[in-house]
Amino acid sequence: MFFQYGFPEKKGINRYIQAGKKWVKGDPIDVFSGQVVEQRTDFSLGQTIELAFVRTWARTKESDRTHGLCGQYWVDNFSEYAEISQHGQHIRIATQEGTYLRFGLPVGTLQSFNPDHPQYTLIRESSALVLYNRDTGLRKIFASLTSQTAPDIALGYPALTDGIFPICYWQDEFENRVEFGC
Repeated sequence: MFFQYGFPEKKGINRYIQAGKKWVKGDPIDVFSGQVVEQRTDFSLGQTIELAFVRTWARTKESDRTHGLCGQYWVDNFSEYAEISQHGQHIRIATQEGTYLRFGLPVGTLQSFNPDHPQYTLIRESSALVLYNRDTGLRKIFASLTSQTAPDIALGYPALTDGIFPICYWQDEFENRVEFGC
C-alpha cells in the first residue's frame, strides 16, 4: 500500500531547519504556529541602491521585539536594529521577517558569521556594527556605539554597551548610501 505524506523531500532535521529560518516565501503560513504571516512591498524605487519599504505582519513575532513603523504586529526593513547583550558578546539583528539574526561576538573578535544564514557577516568597526550581506553586497550600519569605558588595548575599541541600536544607513560597495537619520 502506498501512502502520500506532506514534505516528502524535507524529513526530520532538514524540515525543522527550513521552518526555523522562517524567511517569508510562498505560502504565508508560519509552520510552527499555523498563523498567517503576510509580507508586502509598499514601494520600491530602483536606484543605485534599491529603496523598498517591505513590511511583514506576523502575529507570532517574538514578544520582546519592538513594533515597526506600521504598528503592532508589523515589522519592516526601516525599523531594523541591533540588540546587544552580555557586554557585547551576544548580538541579535532584528529582521524584516519578524525574527532575529543571532551572532556571537566574543571579546577580542571583530567579526562573526551566522551559521543559519551564512551570507551574513557581522563586523565590528570602531564606532558601529555592520551587517554585511555577501550575496547583495549591501552593508547595514547600526547606530554609533558610544561608551564611557576606555578602549580595549588589544582592539583599540571601547567595550560594547548593552542596549538597542537602530539602523543608521545602508551602504553598497561603491559607498552609495540610504540614510535613516541616525
